[in-house]
Amino acid sequence: VEEADGDKGKEPLGIKDTYDMYPLHCACEGGASLDVIKYLVEEADGDKGKELLREVDYYARYPLHIACKGGASLDVFKYLVEEADGDKGKEPLGIKDTYDMYPLHCACEGGASLDVIKYLVEEA
Repeated sequence: VEEADGDKGKEPLGIKDTYDMYPLHCACEGGASLDVIKYLVEEADGDKGKELLREVDYYARYPLHIACKGGASLDVFKYLVEEADGDKGKEPLGIKDTYDMYPLHCACEGGASLDVIKYLVEEA
């Protein structure tokens, strides 16, 4: 990321791919550590980092939805839930994707740990 920054600041962190996924979405999909997730949020330009937590991809999935399928750790889930304000005042756990799946559904489908499932149920 630092090599790609050049004179334009932290621009690479705010670029989408063809599926409208930012690097944060991709990191969540790959099961990145909490340190990596925090880095991507904190190093984005200005307020863009917090906004990335509320950005959806082509399938209307927030980073939280994607992390649920990507085998993220419980710490990552807690961070994504606590740091995202949600959509229009809604908690991030109560938002469906294009397939009408809540993060809990995505976690069950993705084989998330029992600790993660418990956390999602308790927080919903």
